Amino acid sequence: MTATRQTFTSQYRDETAACPHITPADASRWADQAIYDAQDLIADIRDLDPRQIVGRLVLWGQHSPARLVVATIALAAMCDPHRGTGDALAWLNTLAVAA
Repeated sequence: MTATRQTFTSQYRDETAACPHITPADASRWADQAIYDAQDLIADIRDLDPRQIVGRLVLWGQHSPARLVVATIALAAMCDPHRGTGDALAWLNTLAVAA
């Protein structure tokens, strides 16, 4: 097995082992919450102070790490991988100004 293949296999094993057991009821509940949270973040990202957005995500991570994870997955699923990232990432320039 090549080093790259070993790294991929190890990464896959570690990542799947870290995933908690998710029941169908949990999956439905988290999917609904993820869509709501992702839509809120999309709507708020350019209208609110970047510190407020970062604070919101930190609070989610502290109080409900699963909420942060599923919102991240929902946001990633909403992105077109064939679209350039320039426009999508332009907001990050405001972080430097806000700091």
